[in-house]
Amino acid sequence: MIKDFFEKHAKGVYTEVRIADADFIEAVILVVEYDHWKKQLKSFLGGPLKDSGIKPSQEHNAITTPYGGINENQTLFAGEREGRSIIAMLWPWQDGKHITLKLKEVI
Repeated sequence: MIKDFFEKHAKGVYTEVRIADADFIEAVILVVEYDHWKKQLKSFLGGPLKDSGIKPSQEHNAITTPYGGINENQTLFAGEREGRSIIAMLWPWQDGKHITLKLKEVI
């Protein structure tokens, strides 16, 4: 499901796909695509559980720690699709040009 979602919305606008499993996608996207991905993830999972600029709560940390955690400058989405829990994280790089996108079906 998340692989289909990624392929549908990526449209070749990424610099690297690091992992593309059935239940986990990790890709590097360009900052210019940030708004596009936020819009698509909002449509897929609902609004952000934690937006950039918000300090992560204990709940945010509990959800994300197994997958690398979440920092204040990062965005977290969480929701359910077809009875499966999914999280998505957008991690901006310090270079100001790239973002790591992680999509994970969680059990």
